[in-house]
Amino acid sequence: MLLRLCASFCLVFCALVSAQTKVLLSLAAGDSVYFGALFEEDNEVYGYVSIYDLEAVNKRERKYEYIILDTRLNEVANGEFIAPDYDYFTEGIQSVSKIGNKLLIGKRHWPRTFAIIIFYTYLEIDLDSNIVTGPFYYEN
Repeated sequence: MLLRLCASFCLVFCALVSAQTKVLLSLAAGDSVYFGALFEEDNEVYGYVSIYDLEAVNKRERKYEYIILDTRLNEVANGEFIAPDYDYFTEGIQSVSKIGNKLLIGKRHWPRTFAIIIFYTYLEIDLDSNIVTGPFYYEN
């Protein structure tokens, strides 16, 4: 009897975990390039953000999709944006922050021949209008 109860519990638990995983994996069609917690300005967790690389628009630009989830993994917002693609550089998303009703996406860039980060770029996305501002560069 105890064995049947444990087996039933494991089956239900695995089904629930699998269902939640399928939702996260099927959010967008592109390659996942970033997933992380999304913090408000007061360091409270707002939810999660996932960014997908969809395709190359042309030789100098790539199209991405962002999806924002609340803390219960319900979709809150999504949209697409186009970002520059620099020749001879590999890039990676370093950070995503929520400031007011805007998303600030930080990307790091390094030469394809060695792994020393050369520069950072930032994009700002207005979540109401989905208008992208940037890229802009930060110099220390």
